[in-house]
Amino acid sequence: MSLTSVQEIGCDTEKGKIKKGGKKMRAKSMKILLGMVMSVAMVFIACGSGEEFLGESGLNNEFDDAVSFAGAGPWKRLSVGDNHSCAIAKDGTLYCWGLNDDGQIGDNTLIERDTPVKIGTDTNWKSVSAGGAHTCAIKTDNSLYCWGRGWEGQLGDNLGVSHAVPTLIGTGWTMVSAGGMHTCARKSDGTLWCWGLNDEGQLGDGTIATRYVPTKIGIAKNWVQISAGDQHTCALNSLEALYCWGNNADGQLGEGTNGNRYIPTKVSKFSKAVLVSAGWDHTCAIKSDATLWCWGRNNEGQLGLGHAMDQNVPKKLPGKGWKTAGAGGLFTCASKTDGSLWCWGDNGNGELGTNGIISYYTPKRIDTATNWGSVDPGQNHACALKTDGTIYCWGDNSNGQLGVITPKWNIGAPNQVGTDNNWSQVSLGENHACARKTDNSFYCWGDGQYGQLAIPGAWVNYPLLARSDTVWDRLDLGRNHSCSRNKTGGIFCWGRNNFGQLGIGSNVDNSTLSPVDPLNSWIQISAGGEHTCARRSDNTVWCWGRNNFGQLGNSDMGTDYDIPSQEDSASTWNYVSAGWYHSCGIKSDGTLWCWGRNNRGQLGNNDQGTDYDYPSQEDNGFTNWTAVSAGGEHTCAIRSPGTLWCWGWNNNGQLGDGTNTRRDLPVQIGAFTDWIAVSAGAYHTCGLRGDNYLYCWGDNNYGQIGDNSYTDRNSPVRIAGSAEFPSVDANGYFTCAINTAGNLFCWGRNNFGQLGDNSLMRVSPSLVSKP
Repeated sequence: MSLTSVQEIGCDTEKGKIKKGGKKMRAKSMKILLGMVMSVAMVFIACGSGEEFLGESGLNNEFDDAVSFAGAGPWKRLSVGDNHSCAIAKDGTLYCWGLNDDGQIGDNTLIERDTPVKIGTDTNWKSVSAGGAHTCAIKTDNSLYCWGRGWEGQLGDNLGVSHAVPTLIGTGWTMVSAGGMHTCARKSDGTLWCWGLNDEGQLGDGTIATRYVPTKIGIAKNWVQISAGDQHTCALNSLEALYCWGNNADGQLGEGTNGNRYIPTKVSKFSKAVLVSAGWDHTCAIKSDATLWCWGRNNEGQLGLGHAMDQNVPKKLPGKGWKTAGAGGLFTCASKTDGSLWCWGDNGNGELGTNGIISYYTPKRIDTATNWGSVDPGQNHACALKTDGTIYCWGDNSNGQLGVITPKWNIGAPNQVGTDNNWSQVSLGENHACARKTDNSFYCWGDGQYGQLAIPGAWVNYPLLARSDTVWDRLDLGRNHSCSRNKTGGIFCWGRNNFGQLGIGSNVDNSTLSPVDPLNSWIQISAGGEHTCARRSDNTVWCWGRNNFGQLGNSDMGTDYDIPSQEDSASTWNYVSAGWYHSCGIKSDGTLWCWGRNNRGQLGNNDQGTDYDYPSQEDNGFTNWTAVSAGGEHTCAIRSPGTLWCWGWNNNGQLGDGTNTRRDLPVQIGAFTDWIAVSAGAYHTCGLRGDNYLYCWGDNNYGQIGDNSYTDRNSPVRIAGSAEFPSVDANGYFTCAINTAGNLFCWGRNNFGQLGDNSLMRVSPSLVSKP
């Protein structure tokens, strides 16, 4: 990226985030000694009088601005502090979340926030910078506000106290960078000003005196970017020259020595710089040729050079194509022009985003996604903006800094933050769920004891990112295993595999997405109880897994298969559905066939009690079937022009025919002719009509019908009034659906957190909050 492009995108700040230590730790401890006077020194503003100072927080890195894609998504700026994060939404509102012990969130409280909190009602914030325990932001009129910890003068209001709401510092500012306990900013005339703690010379005014108001640094008027780190600062001028000053104990100033510098000192062996990021005790910068250089402390491999030796001059990392870079505590992250995201260094808290805790001394790619824009590392966590305007965070979450609802533990892979109205598909297992976003990444939650969530841990009670790469176009979950199809026709499965239901040639459980018969292309996947069926691109149907009742349809009842086996008729099919112990499909001629267990008449062939290990046609012999769903011990299907039919076990009214009588062949449900989708769960069923109105019926012991009761229903009941739900899935003893706005709702049993809302049980649709 050229310097011109940085100016065009309006980069406002970039600062490193720091791990507490040295004099900073002592300064932090000083607050404890002053605890008796905190109630006096901390400045609060009542909502009525302070609203004008409230805003929202957002990422403000120099290179972060490089991905401020207008109208592309909900967020346009992002900034990560020590243990809090801030972002600006595309409508100009400001949000912050995480640690708030010094008021750094800016919501007029000291309450820790684990989800984004809107700061006031103003809609004219343009940049934000989150520092150690304070935050600064600039509005579109170039007015500067700071809040949070102020004991060391870092707020610049000449008071030396903390503020819990944004406090006006002055006007005429165009860029700000909040460091550990100091702040630097640029005025509209190109001059540089700094204030706050100065014990290591980090202000650059030639002294070590703390400054409580903005202090002009030198006489130059051509500064274009600033990055305030822990105890050092770096800046670029319009000539693409790089200057650094402050603490240099680890060579982080890059000028060949380890002595502090008290005024801006040119990094003489470094030219054509377009981006710089000052971290805890190391610095990284990008040149105009898109090469990346790092220097300073390297005890955890944070320089990315393949070793752990400190460097006091810039050292080039392998390759080119680097677009943004951020130096954090003991790690570094950067993105490339191809949209890939890379991190390296310490990974003890999952801050590298690799879904593990292994540290890396060279850049490690986070995932296969190619729409990452900018990234901002904090002390032990990081956040990044995607090109669609979504924000993802990962690493330490002990203070809620990842924006995840609950619980407050480390998360080693990127998880989305913010407005959550971009769900496109949901699929349920017996006690777990996965859902896909509009960008085709997907999240999972609930029971994960067999690896069916594709993420570490026995279970989670909120959506957790399983894959951030945007290549997935369909999910389908079985009882304790999961499968997904990618855009190129590949099928991948993971989770429970005791009967070979993953189709990968083994019987070992696996939490990693594993390819099924990768030499063939697949167009549909359906995961059942302990078996799976899928349709190839030639429309043949293949099944694998448990076959104790003939549910694979290959005329080999009793023999399990751990690789795909074609159903016996070798026909061409339009659709296939795997239930608990039976399967059904619609052939290309519109006829409907089922196979497997038939103890409750679920095959619909009027031969209840006889299991079939090959496809058997439903007894009515209709030829205009368009959709089918095989459930626990019942089946439902739709015929053209939209009539609904069900058969099998009906003890809870799951057939919806107004009775509790078992049906051994298809019976029509009501007189409606506009059914467009149906989903058969364990003992309940849900369906959608042409107006996207949602209906459910059957077992309601856990509230899975969603009609605000625990009463079984033997005929369809409309759910959620006039709400429209174009997508629904029923399985186990719960239900999830997505409305037309893209919001995800779940209800029913929640013993494994499968509702994703940290509740005990829901008897009506409950919004699945943002992960």
